[in-house]
Amino acid sequence: MCPHCLSKVKEARFSGEGRIATFTVIRYPPIGFEDQAPYVVALIDLIGGSRVIGRVKAEPDKVKIGGNVEFTGETAGALEFVLA
Repeated sequence: MCPHCLSKVKEARFSGEGRIATFTVIRYPPIGFEDQAPYVVALIDLIGGSRVIGRVKAEPDKVKIGGNVEFTGETAGALEFVLA
């Protein structure tokens, strides 16, 4: 159940392919992520209609709005993508 509205939720599968709707480059990371900066966090529109937040494993200057990405896995619950 959704913890906010208490409605039933359904599991959904996705192809892992999507497009970058918008993104930000984290240059001054929170404690514990200092050695990973700079890194990209993006809002990704998946094929099939869902929208997720994930990390794009790419050089920040290569990431563009509208760019195609592919899901590669997750680390500690965070979705990870690479440029397609």
